[in-house]
Amino acid sequence: MDKNILVAGVGGQGVLLLSSLIAEAAAQAGFDVKQNEVHGMSQRGGSVVCSIKFANKVYSPLIGKAEADLIIATEPLEAFRMVDYLKNSGIILYNNRKIDPMPVSIGKASYPNSINKIYQKNHIRYYKLNASELALKAGSIKSLNVVMFGAASNFLPFEKQQIKLAMQKIIPEKILAMNIKAYEYGSTAKNEV
Repeated sequence: MDKNILVAGVGGQGVLLLSSLIAEAAAQAGFDVKQNEVHGMSQRGGSVVCSIKFANKVYSPLIGKAEADLIIATEPLEAFRMVDYLKNSGIILYNNRKIDPMPVSIGKASYPNSINKIYQKNHIRYYKLNASELALKAGSIKSLNVVMFGAASNFLPFEKQQIKLAMQKIIPEKILAMNIKAYEYGSTAKNEV
């Protein structure tokens, strides 16, 4: 089994941690894993995209157009920007809380409101959830990325023990309990279509 996953979001949303959790869970499951990161103006709220590939043997972390099995995004527009990379049978999973990009913030553009209609018109499988609200319920908005990890785990071939080991390895102990709660909220969330 091989999987190509793109993780996208805005700087400060924990995209790198989210991709590290997926990569570590894949390693715990015995897969060969390769990971790549592209930072835009991430410290200024710009786009961040990570690719994770895992299989019995992986030679490159790069994911080409129409190759992603799963796109996970912490923001709706960031998911939409990656849609050309999705396989026909792929899935998009995104947090429904919008963050205006700079052109929208300064009044030079408007945030697109028809993203879901475009997905529907093109028969793209997508799921959205209110991960921001679930993160706050878990104890901190900063656990948004772990909520998304929980939701994504429903589409990934990892066992609970592998996920738990990945979280213990990546997340500092002082915030682990809160993030386990965030993971659980994400994994049991009712995703809207």
